[in-house]
Amino acid sequence: MYNLLLVDDETIILEGLSQNIEWAKLDIQDVFTADNSPKALECLRSHRIDLVITDIQMPGEDGLALGETIMRNYPYTKVVILSGYQNFSYAQRAVEIKAFRYLLKPVRYEDLEKTAGEALLELNQELQGKAALERAKKLALQAGPLMRQHYLVNWLEKDAVRPWEDLKEADEHGLHITPADQGFFVLIRLSRRTRTISHDEILHYAMLELCQEMLSEGNRIGDFLNSQQIHCFLFLLDANRARTANRSSFQRAIERLEWVLCSLENMIDGSIRIFWSDLHPLDKLGECYRKLNRKALRFSGNSQNLVCGPESSGQPGSAWEPSALHSHPSFPTLIATNQSAAALEWIDKAFEEFGQHNSNCHDQCLYIYHMVTGTLIADSFQRRISIQDWGGTSLDFMEEMGADVVENLHCQCHKATSLYLEHLNCIQNGQEDYLISQIKQYVGENTDSRLSIASLAAHFSYNATYLSRVFKAKTGELLASFIVTTKITKAQELLRAGYLPSDTAAAVGYETYSHFSRTFKRVVGVSPKQYQEDILGTN
Repeated sequence: MYNLLLVDDETIILEGLSQNIEWAKLDIQDVFTADNSPKALECLRSHRIDLVITDIQMPGEDGLALGETIMRNYPYTKVVILSGYQNFSYAQRAVEIKAFRYLLKPVRYEDLEKTAGEALLELNQELQGKAALERAKKLALQAGPLMRQHYLVNWLEKDAVRPWEDLKEADEHGLHITPADQGFFVLIRLSRRTRTISHDEILHYAMLELCQEMLSEGNRIGDFLNSQQIHCFLFLLDANRARTANRSSFQRAIERLEWVLCSLENMIDGSIRIFWSDLHPLDKLGECYRKLNRKALRFSGNSQNLVCGPESSGQPGSAWEPSALHSHPSFPTLIATNQSAAALEWIDKAFEEFGQHNSNCHDQCLYIYHMVTGTLIADSFQRRISIQDWGGTSLDFMEEMGADVVENLHCQCHKATSLYLEHLNCIQNGQEDYLISQIKQYVGENTDSRLSIASLAAHFSYNATYLSRVFKAKTGELLASFIVTTKITKAQELLRAGYLPSDTAAAVGYETYSHFSRTFKRVVGVSPKQYQEDILGTN
């Protein structure tokens, strides 16, 4: 619960702000008021204030000076400045004191309510990040559950143990499971930069705290920091609960990953990638983990922090993936540890597998070939060994290119990259068009639900930011606006059919009639009751 302080020297404005906005919807418990800066500071000293909304023009100390005092003495209190003057120096000063928002009067109540909600959301994320780091420092001093992490690595990375076949052993390692349990993964990869192993361990504890608080809902969590320094979290769902309850718990966790990302952004200076999987039974979790880990390692998206969902089943891909890619130790490990015989055996097994498939193996052969050569070249660079020293006849093609070898390779890289990206764009445009049509259909069929961008992202297994951007680019309309418009259009149909306005509000997924009425009037121009009277001619 939060506390709010409203500051304005005009009593009528204070009453309007305190009474005409449903602050309780934002989990605001107490609303305090003050008509000058000294009274406001006294309130801050006497109570825990989370959000201050203050006017600029007041007798004595103005709102900007008050805001500066608040930010200096109460750094976790958010300040929103209201001004009746469009003055650049005021706005500049608000930025300098790090006010959350600067709004011009007259401000609509719904806009102020939205701003207050955003301020409290940012406050919550900052407090969670701060608390998680403080707790992490204490936890890092204690001995971690190393045995359980080792057991998880043996299960998920090496496929050396099967917990569902030996429940007693799993229980001894802290995994209290039943064979019918299901689970899903959240993997978090950070940019390397100046991080150290000890820093990674502290961050891991902080992430575990965040996952327990924001995602687990009482579900069991298995966690470990893998050899590639990717933070891995396995969520195990209770088999004794209804399948629909587990699915709902899973979807809520996925929706909250954006909150986890925001909290991590307050703790970490560097890029953050969060990868998540769908629900799987215990015997499929090892394969699921290895596939997700490979995706996390080879992901080459843009520089923005992202939450990355699983690929949809409609995406194109190879018919099968060589099992050699799942084997342990991997080919790069064999090269790095100079295991010549084992490395050659790995290659033999990979190509022997191609003969067992009737399908075209061209894609898989190329993938293995370039993975092998890429590994050799990367290892050679790492050891500062020139490729010319060991490449031998493998480099004959460069001699055939003659003096223009650099330019020819330059052209080949350009050509291959252009062809691939052109093809990728064609695929992506078709997928995005289909995705937009699916979203429109789903929203239209579920107007009675509490739809949001986050819930749509979880349902369609996409990042919420990506979903919003694609929808805007393809339709020219904000996704949030489309959800509201679709609901209000459905509400108009129900009102024309004679539904009571209060019943209509519930039928289109609004928890309170007042929220529905304000939204309806904003979209349509009149209240639901007036709309129905105008259409049906009733009084």
